[in-house]
Order: sequence, then C-alpha cells, then structure tokens
Amino acid sequence: MNVGALRALSWTKYWQEQGHTITVLTAKKDEHFIFHTQTFSCNKPEGIEIIEVKHPLGVKLFRLNNTLNYKKSNSLKAITTKIIKENLPVIDYYFDWAYYAKKLLKKQNKRYDFVVTTAPVLSANDIAYWLNKKYGVFWVSDFRDVVEEFDGIINLSPLKKWVYKSSMLKYLRKSNMVSTVSRGLAEIITTEYNIPKTKIEIIYNGYFEEYYYKKNVDIDDWSLLYSGTYYEKYFNIYPLIKALKIIQERKIPVPDIRFSGNENKYLDNIFSSVRVKVNYIGNIPHEKIAEFQRKATILLNIDSVASKGILKTKSFEYSAAKRPILSIMNPEGESAKLLLKKEYKGYCVSTDAEEIADFISYWYNRRRLNIDPSNFVPDTFIEVFTRKNQAIKYLKKIKEKLG
Repeated sequence: MNVGALRALSWTKYWQEQGHTITVLTAKKDEHFIFHTQTFSCNKPEGIEIIEVKHPLGVKLFRLNNTLNYKKSNSLKAITTKIIKENLPVIDYYFDWAYYAKKLLKKQNKRYDFVVTTAPVLSANDIAYWLNKKYGVFWVSDFRDVVEEFDGIINLSPLKKWVYKSSMLKYLRKSNMVSTVSRGLAEIITTEYNIPKTKIEIIYNGYFEEYYYKKNVDIDDWSLLYSGTYYEKYFNIYPLIKALKIIQERKIPVPDIRFSGNENKYLDNIFSSVRVKVNYIGNIPHEKIAEFQRKATILLNIDSVASKGILKTKSFEYSAAKRPILSIMNPEGESAKLLLKKEYKGYCVSTDAEEIADFISYWYNRRRLNIDPSNFVPDTFIEVFTRKNQAIKYLKKIKEKLG
C-alpha cells in the first residue's frame, strides 16, 4: 500500500477496537496499475471484511497511457491516447470501479450506519453519493488531497476541469460531513466550493505510536534520512546540495545520505554534483521505516514551498521519532507552525543554504551525545497526533453528527 492508505487503515483498526463492524470496499489489485508513489507492506487488521472490485476499463486505459510516451511520440496511437486521456468525461481511472461497486452493493443489499470515502480517488465519492441518495446512508467525505493544492487544475482540459469541479461541488454539498488533513486544505475547500467551515472537520494523518515508543535503538554514527515519495516537480533539494558543499569546505564529513524507496536517477545526478552518493533503503515495511527514522542522525523533510495544504504523514512521524529535523519548506507553512516550533534546537526550517549548513554542523558535533529531550516538542504535545487518537476523535465527531 502507499502512505495514503494508512489513513483508512488506522480508522478500520481503531474503530474495530471500539466495537464496530467494518467493511472496506476497494479496487482489485492489478500489478500494472501502479502510480509513482512509494509503496510498502503493512499488516491488515484481522476480522475486517475487505471487498475487492474489478475495474477493467480503467486498468486498460492506465496501461495504454503508461505504455505510450505520447509527449515524445507522434504516432497515431499516441496522439489518440492523449486526446482520450485529456478529454474522457470521467473523474479518474476508477470510473468503472464505481459502477461495478454499486452493482455489487445493490446485489448484497446490506445496510450500513455510515459510509466514509477518502479521496483521491474521487470515484469513491460516486459510490457513497449513490448509497446516500438511494438508502439514506450517512456519508462522510474525506479529502487527503485536492488538485487545487498544486497546479493540477491548470493542467486539465476544459472538459476534464468541468467534470472535476462539478463532481467535487456535488459531492461536497451532498455529503453529510467533510473531513480533511489540514487547515490549509480546509481553507481551499471552503474558498473554492463555498462549503461552510462548520461542515469540515480536520483529522490529521498522525503516526502509529506502537512504532515509535518501543525499546531504544542505536543511533547511526552520522546519517541523514528522507522517507517517503520524492516529487521532483514540486520539491526543491538544491538548498541542501549547496549546504553540503559548504560543510565540505568546513572540513565536516557529509552524512550518509539515505532515501527510502528504490534508486532515483534524478537524485543521483543532483547529489553527484557535490560528489555524494545516495543510498536507498528500498520499499520496506512501514514499521521498518519507523526504525530507520528513529536511528537517523538527522531527518530530512522537503515540501512544496508554495502549497497551502501540505501536512504530510512524515511530519508527524519525524516528530514522534525524536530526532533532529531539517525541513526545507516555507517557515510560515502549516507543518512548520504546528510541529516545528522555533524555540526548539532540534528543528531547522529554512531554504537558506548557510542556515542549513550551520544546522548540520551543529548536530555533527553532537551526534554521539545523548539527545536532550528539551530539543524537541514534548510527548504530551505530539501524543495528540497518534493515529489512534485521531481515529477516535474522528469517530466521535461522526457520532455527534449522526445524533
């Protein structure tokens, strides 16, 4: 699974512990249907019904699109694929999944107390819209991302833009409750679609506490770790590259640079400019990622400086790991203001190469010392953001709305 699935996974896990019977409706896995986000294995909670539904047309279109690099190809097939992809009046590759899912649910004729959809994918909302309209099922529409967050809406064709915007408006208005991952995204939803703030609940992604409060681990001698998907289009790693050059001039060794996931030629080329090799730890179980985070000398976080709604899972995981955090992001952004408080020496939020180099130098000289807890936000603060606490808060909000 990818990191987005952890959000729904945590709800199923902790709501089941609260005595609820959970059914998960998802798309049938296809080895060719993989987006370029980092994946890892994670144990699924026992006793939860998981229904996998096929989506053959979506898979075929996705595979055809990936097979043809139509940006460089002038073949008739490539041009046709581009036209279809950019103008097909469907909201995403799961359009036929929603059709088959509704067909299956109608056949099963089961009744649910409430339904929660989490998007992307947006097609999931089409299923809940139908359940709400036909059977009156209470519907909570959750948004982990929206295309307005980046420049995705700009890149859509006029027809696709109309399909997306009209679908979003329909889903947001019809759902009984809306949730999202950050105040920034809540603001976008309110501004773009005129949805009242009282209808929106912020449920943070958080972290699994059992991965971070285990026995102590041995800290690496000198390492810097980035975990998660690296988005070349939106992230700016060059301040770090410049900082590494500065610390080399100061005769300070460059830390062992580690990225989770598989080899990335783009990153290899950038780091080679300062004669640094990147080591990749592969797609490993999520629990193992937490172990690497807790062992790292410094944790690296990079976010789009321009984005309003960024508040990634790793931001909470890094804080729970109690390691120094170097964040190349907007200091006025939500992640920095919520978690990376300026008064703590364990955090650097900057895009300035000199400041970043000073932070790396500071922690190189202290890398073998016991880390003083006062360098980081206190446990009482970060514990609010455990996956369990956020899931229970979410369930409580839903029950309040249900009455």
